[in-house]
Amino acid sequence: MNDEVVEERISHSLREVCLKVLENSHTSFSSLTALLESTGIGTTIYAVKPGDGSAREQAASCEKVLGGWANLANEYAAKRYRSNLINWGMLPFTVDSVVGLSLNVDDFISIPEIRAEVSRGEEVIPAELITSAGVKPIGLWLKT
Repeated sequence: MNDEVVEERISHSLREVCLKVLENSHTSFSSLTALLESTGIGTTIYAVKPGDGSAREQAASCEKVLGGWANLANEYAAKRYRSNLINWGMLPFTVDSVVGLSLNVDDFISIPEIRAEVSRGEEVIPAELITSAGVKPIGLWLKT
């Protein structure tokens, strides 16, 4: 598919997200089509220490239903919550509090080669935080 066909078939919001990634990320996508053919787009939430209390059993399922692909936290209050995220197909990342507290609505995190990184069992995943101020390299941890 060429970019003109892709432009006609995707929503304005998705187009804006993709163009922001193309313009700001250090990845080497040559076009909107190339980006969409090799990239997944999901949502994430950030919390300082999620997973405590009786709601932790359903929290992961609710996040997944709302489009969640990952969860960012400084730490997880319970191993069970982290396990529930994994069972629902989400990545339970931990981040430095400076990174977590700097996140804003409409920021994007680009994680090139995430499938390969997870398959190799990497614990530190290189990523890019794309904000209105620019691009900043960050590390995401998948600690066991």
